[in-house]
Amino acid sequence: MNLMIIGFSGAGKSTLIQKLIREKKLKVRGYVSEKLETLKDEEGVPVYIMSIPKNYKPSENLKEKLEKSIELEQRNLSNKCACAQPALTAWADNHPGPMCIGVSSDGHATANLCTLDLFARNFLMPLAQQAKKGQIIVLDEIGVMESKSELFREAIFQLLDGPATVVAAVREKHTDFLDKVKNHPDNKCFEIDESNRETVYEELRRLL
Repeated sequence: MNLMIIGFSGAGKSTLIQKLIREKKLKVRGYVSEKLETLKDEEGVPVYIMSIPKNYKPSENLKEKLEKSIELEQRNLSNKCACAQPALTAWADNHPGPMCIGVSSDGHATANLCTLDLFARNFLMPLAQQAKKGQIIVLDEIGVMESKSELFREAIFQLLDGPATVVAAVREKHTDFLDKVKNHPDNKCFEIDESNRETVYEELRRLL
């Protein structure tokens, strides 16, 4: 069974997932993504994605790890497509470092399709092929920007169809892809907002 945590931006989806990983000491793979306001420019706010490494410790904060990696290593790089950024496309132990997947501006998402395709082909699809029963895969998040890559969409459904338990943060928005994700037959969905965070957390904690 897969667990979908559905909510608007700022509802607490990522915070809830991080709390589950930390308090249950879960060993997970997958990815996290984050807007980097500190790197905002005239085009908007860049959005980065980073895989969760095999040696990830549950006590670590994935979002902080992502932000620090970018601030330390990528501050002087352009926010353009990662296909033109060799430093971002290095793959060590099947673990791609931070990659810019697009820019968010005034509620609109402009995706770097080649980056999303690269991440899907070289990381998500192999992860789906190697998935095992009992494994937990975190997808944080599945949103509009990620929806724009056909390879990324295909990889997401490979993971949802597989034997591992997928725990995903899903943007509350109606698109064909996002609705199909939410309605996947192996999914149990939880809508989250400020009023029910703790209730949802306790239910997810019980299921994991």
